[in-house]
Amino acid sequence: MENASKFLVLAGSILIGVMIVNLVFNLYRNSGELISSTDERATQQEIIRYNQPFTKLLSISDSTYESGSTEKTITSQITIYDVVSTINYAKDINNNLDYPSESEKNQYGNPNYIIVNIELRNRAYLNIYNSEKQNKIEDATKYDQKTFNIWLKECGSWNFSFSIDSYNANGKVNKVTFTQR
Repeated sequence: MENASKFLVLAGSILIGVMIVNLVFNLYRNSGELISSTDERATQQEIIRYNQPFTKLLSISDSTYESGSTEKTITSQITIYDVVSTINYAKDINNNLDYPSESEKNQYGNPNYIIVNIELRNRAYLNIYNSEKQNKIEDATKYDQKTFNIWLKECGSWNFSFSIDSYNANGKVNKVTFTQR
């Protein structure tokens, strides 16, 4: 009888030990999943913050709503100032990117590089660098502050529509187009 009693105590000790080991293992596994989900949420928040200046422009659009029996139109427009602000934001990001070589930098080899194109309607923009009239400005992030000042002076009353043309593999915007209305 005495051996049976000792056996039961030993079996109970082993069972409690296995339960404690199982509890520790489950806590460790769950904490890893918690850390992983926290990292994913932080990454998603970073992408949202990165894309916010672009998605804000997407939300600026013409919309209508009914107020009683009358319909009112609220018009928000993208101005040249919004265009220049977006170009400056893209330039800041592009200037902070790391490139393995100068040739890769010139060929937009980094998937986080942001390209801002501007399409003009009914008017040709006089390019101050080569004095050729053109209706599309390819990658406006290449231009300097002097060019922006000329745009602000010459195009101050223009309004634009905005589109996001592509995202990189991480979900960050990397190509946008402004189109003159």
